[in-house]
Amino acid sequence: MPPKRSSFSPIRVLLILVAIAGFAYAAIRTQLFGIASIRGESYYPEVVKRITTDGAFIDALGSPITVDASGVFCDYKDFDTGGITAKANCYLPVSGPKGTGNVHAQILKRPGALDGDFFLHIGDKVITGSN
Repeated sequence: MPPKRSSFSPIRVLLILVAIAGFAYAAIRTQLFGIASIRGESYYPEVVKRITTDGAFIDALGSPITVDASGVFCDYKDFDTGGITAKANCYLPVSGPKGTGNVHAQILKRPGALDGDFFLHIGDKVITGSN
């Protein structure tokens, strides 16, 4: 009778570990670089426009307001993988002649529309956007 082969050979275990690592890498890459950055999204210009033209933010920071694109971060809460809808909390560093701050944007993106609430944080002060 031939010897019984173990179903857990080192090669099989290695292949399983490589598959798990590949899946984890793809999931992390998608989260960090795919949907976590709105700079590559079509609605990023609209978000910047709302921030830079908001009357309450202009009163606080002066005009022109600039957004530091290198510091933008979004935490997606609900994302339709087809790209149809997204809910996100985005944080954008901003500055103007009167000072600097951070905008917290609670965004709901749907086909053809971008809704959201924008809050400017300057130190302990929070200003609600008027757009």
